[in-house]
Amino acid sequence: MGAVRLRLATPTHVADLRGATVCELATPDQVDAVIARLGPDPLRADADPDRAWRRIAKSPRSIADLLMDQAVLAGVGNVYRSEILFRHRVDPHRPGREIRPQTWKALWRDLLLLMPIGVQLGQIVTMSDQVDAVLAGDFDPSAVPTSPTGVSAWRPNPHGALERRYYVYKRQGEACRVCGSRVRMADVAGRNLYWCGRCQRRR
Repeated sequence: MGAVRLRLATPTHVADLRGATVCELATPDQVDAVIARLGPDPLRADADPDRAWRRIAKSPRSIADLLMDQAVLAGVGNVYRSEILFRHRVDPHRPGREIRPQTWKALWRDLLLLMPIGVQLGQIVTMSDQVDAVLAGDFDPSAVPTSPTGVSAWRPNPHGALERRYYVYKRQGEACRVCGSRVRMADVAGRNLYWCGRCQRRR
């Protein structure tokens, strides 16, 4: 049996829900209460990365765990977690309180770049050559149209599907694309985390 999938669509927005555990009608007040519990969402124009940073900077939990906590940061998910930590050579097991402010700013900027691309293409793209190819075309992540609520609006993909490949995600046991070491995997925050022990060595 395949994964459960639900698509909600309007003329300007689309949301794909995969494997949802709960789907129920909610009042506007209930929706507001849920949103109030969420951390900043990189796809929202009004997102404040400092809100997430204040929690990360004082937490003994690993940065990989914190990135999956929706109360810290909303919407990142498992693929982006593994891939952006690799892209910035961050040890996923490093406690949040040991992450430097400039490292957090770089991670946030990367999410601002990558996540809108994923929305437009309908697939997660993290490999530098693919990101560069998209940016060399007619895509400008800063120009992704937004709704009145500040959420990025969906547009048809002008590029067509790209080959699905990643630096470390779901590549456990394979050679790191950068250094050749074997990609590792561990359960962190209830999901499989992937990383390279050499490229992401603790410093």
